[in-house]
Amino acid sequence: MQEMESLVRTMKDDTNNSISSAVSGIGIEYGTITETGLQLDNFKHEITDYKVLDYLKTDKDYFTQTNSAGTDSHSHKVITPEVLKPLKSGDRVLVTQIGAEFIVIGRVS
Repeated sequence: MQEMESLVRTMKDDTNNSISSAVSGIGIEYGTITETGLQLDNFKHEITDYKVLDYLKTDKDYFTQTNSAGTDSHSHKVITPEVLKPLKSGDRVLVTQIGAEFIVIGRVS
């Protein structure tokens, strides 16, 4: 029984160490969208060349098409929630840096 507990403990420790080492180089920080770019809380210069995850760029509402039996087909407008609308000046965001790229990964509310 002790051998099994030791094996489980070793596997758990190895898994935790692998996860820790995988994410140790990933930094996430707060920032603010400005009129002309991105201002990180801990960096004095504004960043004008940055990327944004696609889900934070949804600017159009969608329509669904429903086809039912016969000739009765219709569409429904799906309104984009405010939290998925494009970023605007003043929005607080989470930013990660991968290599030389800054990527906005989320809006903070």
